[in-house]
Amino acid sequence: MSSGTEDSDGALVSAYNEKKKRRRQKSKITKPLSDLGIYTRGYKWHSFSSPESRKYNHVYSFAERSFESICQGHDNKVALESHNRKYLTRVYPSGFRLRSSNFDPNKFWRRGVQMAALNWQTYDIGMQMNQAMFAAGTDRTGYVLKPESLRLAPPESEGPKRKIERKLISFSVDVISAQQLPRPRTIGPDDNINPYVEIEMFSADDRGQSLVFGEGGMDASARNGMSGIGYPHRRRTKIEQSNGYSPVFNDRFKLSLETKYPDLVFVRWTVWSSMDGRSAGNNNSVQLATFTAKLTSLSQGYRYLPLYDGSGDQYLFSTLFCRISKMNPVPVQRLDLEELRAERMGILRQIGQTVFKRSSSTDREKELQDRSDPVSPEEKDSSPNLTPTVSTTSTSSFVQ
Repeated sequence: MSSGTEDSDGALVSAYNEKKKRRRQKSKITKPLSDLGIYTRGYKWHSFSSPESRKYNHVYSFAERSFESICQGHDNKVALESHNRKYLTRVYPSGFRLRSSNFDPNKFWRRGVQMAALNWQTYDIGMQMNQAMFAAGTDRTGYVLKPESLRLAPPESEGPKRKIERKLISFSVDVISAQQLPRPRTIGPDDNINPYVEIEMFSADDRGQSLVFGEGGMDASARNGMSGIGYPHRRRTKIEQSNGYSPVFNDRFKLSLETKYPDLVFVRWTVWSSMDGRSAGNNNSVQLATFTAKLTSLSQGYRYLPLYDGSGDQYLFSTLFCRISKMNPVPVQRLDLEELRAERMGILRQIGQTVFKRSSSTDREKELQDRSDPVSPEEKDSSPNLTPTVSTTSTSSFVQ
């Protein structure tokens, strides 16, 4: 046998051994995490009536756009929420998020999704809400209980298409002062810090499906009176000029929201610095710090709120001093369209009857007065017109 043949055989054996070695390589996953793999098994979703959808350890994974398309129909929403009462579902960000931004997790938590996967390298509002959600427990780790309406099946008398009861939540926040605010690199050492605070309220309702009311400070919302996914209600304090060490605001905010998901309401404080000391807004300001909390986990009374930078790291000495007061959620009865129309017609009919009675009474009084005290034609022509008029301002709140 020639030496060339031996070299060729040796190369083949070496390549085979190398390929075999690659197959034996262990996956780069930690053992504690790999030990959990026996508890769940991933399946591709076909329908909620497929056989695998009833396996006790199955888990469905959806891209956010696929999940949103499934939620288009009402029947799919009902089937999805029913599935998530017993089984696991995971939603992950779309591949089109080239900057690794995050979705609003409230959009999926309200459907009972247990795992809303996020891009942890980006500390945006989605990540801040996720951090606030799992900071609600006493030990700030482990599981968080879903809202009762997403855990318990509806009574058989109501059927699977039960409507979730709306509740009115109300709370107030006194933004009193701030302490030792940070100076970001974008603000020069000789430039002044002109701080102001924005407070935002996030809910899990669809846009336009919840009513929000706010008092105090300046309304900085994108659209007044509208709230929901992607549209938080936002209010703003005054600007404290040239004081980043101990600015005093003393602004009080009263916020109320009508929502189906009172357990999924979040509040965010953001401290900004106005570049010119007069105008506010993202285009004229630099963000200094932020803090996000779940409303149900906020403690009442006077509180020092921690502040975080753009990477999610807590500042050591920077805080916000606030006073927080909350009211218990109150059930809200909403009339359906026919009842609302009937109520409006009844109100308008009552107003019409009142006006008719006033008109008839005025005509009778005028007739009696003419009989008892006749006037000359000249005086009659110069007398004012006594025809009653109806103001439309009293009905403007009913006809919209």
